[in-house]
Parts: sequence; C-alpha cells; structure tokens
Amino acid sequence: TIRFSKQVTMMSTAALLSLSLVHCLHSLRYTVPPQYTIDLDEDPIDRWTKPCNDFKDEIIAGWMWLSNVYAPIEVYYGALEVATRYWDEHIMEPYKGEIEGISKCTGLSVYNLTAANLIYDISAFCTSIVAQNTDGTLYHGRNLDYPIPPFRPLIIQAEFVKDNKRVFMSTTYVGFVGILTGQVSYGYTLSADQRFNGSLMENLEAMHQDNLPVTWMMRNVLTNITEYKPAIEQLANTPIQAPIYIIVGGVNEGEGIVITRNQTGAVDMWDLSESEYDWYVVETNFDHWEPAGDNRRATAVEQMNSIGPDKINNITLRNDVELVYPVFNNKTQYNTQMSAKYPDMYNTIVVDYKPSTTTPGPN
Repeated sequence: TIRFSKQVTMMSTAALLSLSLVHCLHSLRYTVPPQYTIDLDEDPIDRWTKPCNDFKDEIIAGWMWLSNVYAPIEVYYGALEVATRYWDEHIMEPYKGEIEGISKCTGLSVYNLTAANLIYDISAFCTSIVAQNTDGTLYHGRNLDYPIPPFRPLIIQAEFVKDNKRVFMSTTYVGFVGILTGQVSYGYTLSADQRFNGSLMENLEAMHQDNLPVTWMMRNVLTNITEYKPAIEQLANTPIQAPIYIIVGGVNEGEGIVITRNQTGAVDMWDLSESEYDWYVVETNFDHWEPAGDNRRATAVEQMNSIGPDKINNITLRNDVELVYPVFNNKTQYNTQMSAKYPDMYNTIVVDYKPSTTTPGPN
C-alpha cells in the first residue's frame, strides 16, 4: 500500500503531500501540479496565455503523439474533418476564443487543436467514488486514466475566477478547454468517466447535431450553476457529443450520484439512497448494473468495505482505495480529492506508475 503521511483536511494545497513508500508490487513517483488562475473577465483569447507559454513545447509534443501515434490516421483525419466543420459552423464562445489564443501561442491550427479537444473528450478511462462518512461529510475521489503519456506533463490545477472571486476549481490539461474534474465551493464536486457506447466516429458525428462536447457542457455547468440539484438537472439533460458517466457529490447528507448518459439524456440516475453499498457509489467505465469488464470496480468495492463509513475520509479514500492496484494502474495520470463542504481540501497529485510486474491498466 502507498501511504501519504500528512492528512489533507481543511488545509491549503501548499501544506500538502508528504509521501512514503513501503514494500509493494509497484512504485509511485508523484508531483504536485502547478496551479494557474483563469480569469473569466479577460478576453477569451488571452485567458490561457500564461500556462500556454509555460507549456508550449509540451502542448506541441502531446498533439504530435495524439495525431501520429495514439489515433489511427483515418480516425485522426476523420476527427480533423469533423472539427473543421464544427469550427466553421457551430463553435461558440468562450471556447472559440480560447482555442484561438492557444493556437496563437503554439502555432498549431485551430482545426488541429479542436480535433485534439474532441478526441480527448471521449477517450479517458477513470475511476470515481463519492463516499459519505458517518458524520454526513461527502468525499469525492477520482483517478483519471489516460493512455497518452505525453499529456501527463500538461496537468495543472486551474482556479477559474470572475470579479476576483473563485467560480470553481478544476484539474485539467493545458491546451484543452473543457473540464473533466471540478468543484464549486459549498456547492458540488463532479468528475466524468468514459462510457463505452458507440464508436469514436459515431460520437464525433454527433457534433453535427449541435451536441456539446462533454467537457464543455461540464464546464458550462461549473461556471453557471452553484447548487447540487440544479447542476444534476443540467448534467442529466443537456445534449452531448458522447455517452459518459458523470459523478457528482454535494454538501448535504445523501447528495452523491452517478448519472449514466447517452447523447440525448440520462439513462440511469444512481444515487446514494439506491446504492447497494449504502454509503458510497463507485463508477469505473461500465454500467453499474452490468458486470464490469475489469477488476477495478471489484477492488474498489473490496477496499471501501474494508474501510467502512466511520473511517472513510480523503486520506483513506486516496491511500487505501484509489492508489491500490488495479484501481491505480499504468494508465493513471492523476488523482484528485475533493469535498464541496471543505473546498480547501481540493488537491491533485500527478502520478507515474512504474510496475515491477506486468500490470496493465484498463483496456
């Protein structure tokens, strides 16, 4: 087991993360990602200037790997064709301006950057858990598993602000304008896990129906909605590009849910009151009512049950569940811990898994 020796409760991220390693089948190297402020009062074209300048070479390297290695050439050029039509016919602010700013910084075309955003939007493996302690506190932890190693150096924490006040916290990749992990202070936390339903090209083609990219829809919600129930309504019903699982935690007892989505709306709403686990919900990349296609869910359930609701917190959720193989695997790029009730608890570590045996991540 990998243990963090400092408890992260209501302290700032700067006070975070002393790590010790003990004998185990794998080793962990980690970094704390830098944090940037994204000012929503700035012109969209200028919002990402600072992180983009700091990560220019890494953005270009990540795009080259995505377009030349990860995506088959016919898929990438199919995505590029879709992105070109989407840019010319449908793209809206602030995403248009922000992508233009990143294009100006990196020299990559707006079409290539849009294609990269769309592929990223529907190709992330993940594990997300919302758990309720016996005192009613809700903890939300997530691993983001992504099969593109050059994206790991692009991970940052981004604080989105307006009128010099925080709107939401997030963990994202520089060069991508959507959000897969975020928190509205004293409102809710959310994360998204890929749902395997439909081909990549089928999902990309949904863009021509004016369906939003998943991560752009999630960012819209984080930007404009401050409370749990209205957020659930929007997350469940806004038309989107691809099937997805959206996992949300609130501030009040019982506020935890997995929304199973197709492109037009929710097909299932699984909250804590309906969970067979009673005090938590866990989502990987499979419908919760169907058998899982790998061992991440079973391991997470076993670990959660061994901890129990009286001992669950952000530390045990990270150490004893989400950093345990195969929940934590060779595709895991970061782990984030959140609690909307205690917003200063928000913190991310960027992890680099080095197996000593053959330990593949999700397929």
